[in-house]
This record gives sequence, structure tokens and C-alpha cells, in this order.
Amino acid sequence: MGEETWRPIPGFDGWYDVSDAGRVRSWKVRGRPDRATEPTVLRDQAHKNGMRYVSLRREGRYVKCLVHRLVMLAFIGEPPEGESLVIHLNKDPGDNRLPNLAYASQEVVSAFHLETIARGESHLNAKLTESAVRFSRSVYVPGDDRVGCSALAEDFGVRPAAMHLALTGKTWKHVE
Repeated sequence: MGEETWRPIPGFDGWYDVSDAGRVRSWKVRGRPDRATEPTVLRDQAHKNGMRYVSLRREGRYVKCLVHRLVMLAFIGEPPEGESLVIHLNKDPGDNRLPNLAYASQEVVSAFHLETIARGESHLNAKLTESAVRFSRSVYVPGDDRVGCSALAEDFGVRPAAMHLALTGKTWKHVE
């Protein structure tokens, strides 16, 4: 992308602009009612989910605004009917560049994010592996002292409840 393009943020009477690179600037001067001669780029903050937001002042109150939504409103306009959510195409919630954003429906967003959820061995807290789950399911005999749920749990270093969920397919659903 070449030079950064700035547009006024709708609903803020020209006091704030947003760029196609996902930056927000203010034309306000603290403690004064007049407009600044040079805008100030605001420092955005990260929500715990990684999305960036800024606090903008409207009608005497601060309003937290998600940067990706501001970019879309300023450059694309209001969302189409049924597509009220903004999706990050590269799945990085902190990347608010215009080419990375699109309006989407709840169904599309849910399916899109389902792909990004860490599951199985890639999950940070996983103690089992796919091969351990396959093996456990193939040898499991309910109530058996050697290959029952509790015995398998002990062998693989997990709690019996976790092993039971894996054996019954309530977790590790993606493993055949």
C-alpha cells in the first residue's frame, strides 16, 4: 500500500479521522473547544482478544470504538443487511488495514474462527496426543483394570474425567 489515506469517522462531526492503515487521529485540543491545526495520532489499546480499540469523545462522553469497525465505516460505509460483523481476513485481530477487513454474517464469522481454534495436540494445555486417543479408543474396555478408563488415564497422565471425555468423543472429536 502506498501513501496512507485518511477519512473522517462518521458520527464524530469531523473531530476524528481513521486511515486505511488502521490508525486513528484526533483534531481535538484538550481543554479547548477549537480545532487543532495539526491532528494527533491516537494510541490504540489491545483488548484481551487482540482487537484494537480507541476511546473517542462524543457528546461529552468517551466511547470505546473498535478500530476495525471505524475503518470499515469510514471507507466502505454501513454494513450490508445481514453482514453486521467485521472479519480479519488474515485472522490477525490486530491488523486493521483496509485490505484485511470485510463485512460478514455471524455464520461466516463463526465458521471462519472455527478454523483458528487450537484443538487437539496444538492446544496449549493438551496432555494427550491424537495417537494416544486413537490407541485408547481401540483398546478401551469399560470397567477393565488394565484398559478401563481409570487405567488408561493413569497410563497417559490425565484425570479419569478427561480420559472419559476423550473416549466418548466429547473431546477430541476430530480424531477418528
